[in-house]
Amino acid sequence: MTRRSRILLGILSLWPLFYVILLIAMVVNILYSTSRQPLLSLGATAVLHVVTFFLVPSLIAYYVRFIKESGKVPGGQHTKWVLLTIFGNVVVFPYLWYRFIRTN
Repeated sequence: MTRRSRILLGILSLWPLFYVILLIAMVVNILYSTSRQPLLSLGATAVLHVVTFFLVPSLIAYYVRFIKESGKVPGGQHTKWVLLTIFGNVVVFPYLWYRFIRTN
């Protein structure tokens, strides 16, 4: 994997976590703001949601395959990491990238 593709994967791995934080900020803003104006328009929010909706399953598939085939994850920990990836994906993606992919 080239350096450029590792950096791109890192950015894509951080996006779902950033998106969750953005959504929470948007809801809090709408609930507690006096102007009741959303941070982003409905169209922009919909586009970001659709992108994230397709990105997360793609990242799950990539990381599960990476865990099984790369040899970087210790053999006895495959099942643990696959389950963590499936059920804790938004938080686990950046950690997996940092721990196993960041350095070659």
